[in-house]
Amino acid sequence: MKYFTLALLLLLSMLIITSCDDRGSSTPTMEVTAADSFIYNKDNFNELAFEIQLDGPSSKLSNRKINIEVNDDLGYFIGNGHSNSVTTDDNGYAEGRFIAHDTTGLASIKFRLETWPSVHKDFLIKIIDLPKIDSLVATVTTLSTNGSSTSIRAYISSSNADLWGHNILFETDNGTLQYSEVETDEDGIAFNNIITPDEECLIRIKARLELNPNIYKSVNIVCQD
Repeated sequence: MKYFTLALLLLLSMLIITSCDDRGSSTPTMEVTAADSFIYNKDNFNELAFEIQLDGPSSKLSNRKINIEVNDDLGYFIGNGHSNSVTTDDNGYAEGRFIAHDTTGLASIKFRLETWPSVHKDFLIKIIDLPKIDSLVATVTTLSTNGSSTSIRAYISSSNADLWGHNILFETDNGTLQYSEVETDEDGIAFNNIITPDEECLIRIKARLELNPNIYKSVNIVCQD
């Protein structure tokens, strides 16, 4: 009877420990999503948002610290006001931002759940230069008045072959542009047209890359009878 009682007490103790110890059940899973696979290295474009979501037993989701490792020479991570870590809310959710330095390269970003280090996600984020506008060209630089037109083309360049789909802003002090904004094609060219006014004038056209509007290229067209 004595041994039976001891065995029963031991069994009850093991059941209590198992029920109170989170390690007896499955670990949570972690999903991490990034807003994009690349980031520019200039102010206003050098931040990339991340969202983290834990899934699993509710007791294991809230207030969980996730450590983030990054290449210090390429950038840093901020979450919940802390550098290189985030803490989940009651629903297992957290978010943060990777901020790139003024450099180029491939940043390795590793997310690891502090309580369960085997739960982790790894990302590679490409840090690239902003593309730049190289030139603005008109097919014809002398036109007659009263609605004559010519094609104009803005060219951009990029050290990373990042040419397609960039918005080019056009403006003119005379005449009428067919479009005020045009996206570049796969060769980094944005096509537009200018239509002359009724009177003689000098038409000054400017084109800017929306990502970096402080820099522009221009072309002049003489409009005469």
